[in-house]
Amino acid sequence: MSRAAQQQPQDERILVEIAIPAESSLGREEASRVARESFYIELYRLGVIGSGRAATLLGVDRSAFLDLLSAHGVSWWDDSMDVAQEERNALP
Repeated sequence: MSRAAQQQPQDERILVEIAIPAESSLGREEASRVARESFYIELYRLGVIGSGRAATLLGVDRSAFLDLLSAHGVSWWDDSMDVAQEERNALP
């Protein structure tokens, strides 16, 4: 293993227990998907992770993540950021 690979921080994992409201008619799998998507969308919205990283964590391509942002009413374009910075944020 290369020295650079050894220095990369590892993602932590947590197990979250949430109640699925009966009126939602969501199954366990779909509720889990919604929870994961919501978490990564919020991290993106807060500027913690870029779209490429969020897409990777969700197991989708960047285009699909951008579509997901649009579906949730979250802008994928930050007017205060220059294009070069936006590209750097998009990289996984």
